[in-house]
Amino acid sequence: MSPDLTPRNTRETQERVLVLDGHTNQALACVRSLGRAGHEVLVASHRRWPLAAWSTYCRGRFRLAGETVAAFAEVRGWARERGVTIVLPLTERACLLCNAERQAWEAQGIIVGCGRDDMLLRAFDKAETVRYASACGLSIPPTRVPTSLADAREAAEAVGYPCVVKPRFSNMLDGAVFWPGGGARYVGHPAQLDAALEASRQGDRWPLIQGFVPGQGKGVFALCDHGKPVAWFAHERLRDVRPSGSGSSLRRAVALDPRLREPTERLLCEMKWHGPAMVEFRDDGTNAPSLMEVNGRFWGSLQLAVSAGVDFPRLWVDLLRGHKMAPSAAYSEGVTLRWVWGDVKRFLYILAGAPRGYPGRYPSWWQGLRELLDSSILPGRYHGAADGQRRVLVTGGAGFVGSHLTRMLLERGYRVRILDRFDYGRAGIDGLHHPHLEVIPGDICSSRDVSRALRDVHAVVALAAIVGDPACNLDPEETINLNYTATKVLVEACNFYGVRRLVFASSCSVYGASNQSLLTEQSRLNPVSLYAKTRVLSENIIFDRSGDLEPVVLRLATVFGLSPRMRFDLVVNTLTVRAVVDGEISIFGGNQWRPNVHCRDVARAFIAAIEAPAGAVAGEIFNVGGDALNHRISDLGHIVAEVVGGVRVIQQDAMADPRDYRVSFEKIRRVLGFEPRYTVAAGVQEVAAARGRDAAVGVGRRQTVSLHPRGSAARVPWSLPELVARSARAAGPPATRNPQRDLDGR
Repeated sequence: MSPDLTPRNTRETQERVLVLDGHTNQALACVRSLGRAGHEVLVASHRRWPLAAWSTYCRGRFRLAGETVAAFAEVRGWARERGVTIVLPLTERACLLCNAERQAWEAQGIIVGCGRDDMLLRAFDKAETVRYASACGLSIPPTRVPTSLADAREAAEAVGYPCVVKPRFSNMLDGAVFWPGGGARYVGHPAQLDAALEASRQGDRWPLIQGFVPGQGKGVFALCDHGKPVAWFAHERLRDVRPSGSGSSLRRAVALDPRLREPTERLLCEMKWHGPAMVEFRDDGTNAPSLMEVNGRFWGSLQLAVSAGVDFPRLWVDLLRGHKMAPSAAYSEGVTLRWVWGDVKRFLYILAGAPRGYPGRYPSWWQGLRELLDSSILPGRYHGAADGQRRVLVTGGAGFVGSHLTRMLLERGYRVRILDRFDYGRAGIDGLHHPHLEVIPGDICSSRDVSRALRDVHAVVALAAIVGDPACNLDPEETINLNYTATKVLVEACNFYGVRRLVFASSCSVYGASNQSLLTEQSRLNPVSLYAKTRVLSENIIFDRSGDLEPVVLRLATVFGLSPRMRFDLVVNTLTVRAVVDGEISIFGGNQWRPNVHCRDVARAFIAAIEAPAGAVAGEIFNVGGDALNHRISDLGHIVAEVVGGVRVIQQDAMADPRDYRVSFEKIRRVLGFEPRYTVAAGVQEVAAARGRDAAVGVGRRQTVSLHPRGSAARVPWSLPELVARSARAAGPPATRNPQRDLDGR
């Protein structure tokens, strides 16, 4: 006899629930959830050995003859005999088939756990979803809904190539026949369009034509009571089963981003949604997240929400029973769930190659194999701090890159702890107030400060350093102390406190002067400055003393762009500010190559290194930048002059700085899928335009500067000339400075 698993205090309110689609992952999550809540759970599926039937909480199972109205009539009779009171359809087909004879279910006293067809089609029909989203003002990809072949061809031209051909329905019920959607198809040029249209057409319903949207998939989950969300959850996709886009094999619970919650709430209210819904977005980290689709049912990653503390199946059954719903409770962020069979399928998709016309990056078979064999992320394993959060320590978190990284980590649901001496003031985090942000004023050279900052930390990003040649040369002993000795203290303390991962900011300047055409992570190092030499020494000590730590070294290209804590001693920023203030720039030599990268892209690279599986990054070095961002110094001058306008470029033949190198960024693109989003011209434009905005820098007048692109105002009460002067003073007196060195930076 099986043990009685029903809690005593719930026996009087027990329901008999029939969970359909028992072969799915969400069915197993439902059976576990409802069984633990004291309900008696039965399972039905058209598969012979459905996954959910293996659960200890399953009290009976029924095998459907198929996915037809007649088969559902049979299971309805079986449910009546067993006293079922609620039926939960979990897929679109099951919802549509239950609704086909909804009155018959309800006549037997069985509550149907899905909305009626008129509501469901607002999500199931993607054209309807787009219509509702447009009415609510949501950000959506460029979309057309054609009604003929000629209309579809015209729509593709209007949207532009590459485009996505997306079936209107994942499954469309036409009488007694289902028209499957078959998934999205990618079209790179007009010759591929007709075949994709024909494959995606469902009877007289033509597929949608949409623009391709890059970025990370993010899901917002809600349980609604007639248009009002009563429970919330959010996750991010770390790996898709199909690399071109699909359900996820690796996902993580994250904080509910207001940029996602607010449009989701508006949309579900407009749709008058009742029941569970998953609203999917794509977030490129720059623009407003774009709505992809609405899944108006339970989803494959349902177990992640339950594990994190949002028990959607139990809440939905309570709502169906007419119970009053309490406000949504907080959930644990950082819970990570891996679907191993999904990773196996992902690897097979990788071996098959990218779908025809797919415009995005596609992982290599080697990357897929490393993902599959990586044991650092086990099924259902939780990665977080002791208080239920993922906590990251960012040393130098108020600096040029750190101020961006801190904000991005907070947006992604991390708890962030900053350790910073604030040598350049607190401008980088002024105005940044967040319940998950902790600031420790301290010195990375102090073992006491480092120990205090490392407690209960999941990962460390080491940014704190004296950066750039002029600043390092002012006090070589202090430079060695801060840039090298402090690294030894940090590594040893990370091992002592059990930190999992250390991501260290190194520099492409370690390559120095090189005759090699394109430098990779395996190229010979030739540091020619004190700063570069401290980076090489630090890299070595990190790998030598890593112990159980997962060290990752990022060699950054020369950084540029706008930041809450601005730097004007970097080549692009220096040229830009001189062009704006003086109307002319001087180029010394000019034939030297420099790799470049925007400060926000650098922050993205650090996040990618934090979140990547250990098998992909532990003990590895990555150059951070983009192949298209390798420029000669003279080219940078001309880009600045063109963007700013009306600038005189003075070419000087003298070249005092021997550094000259082009760098390959193939490895970080291949392993982490990282590519920069900002060009040099875009960085020049944002710095130059800062003086022209109402809240930006004014030339020749004192004004407060708002520098954070998402509106977190970091206030800098200086005029642009004063900022230039401050940077110049930080670099040293004019007599000790080399005019060309001012243009290099990291």
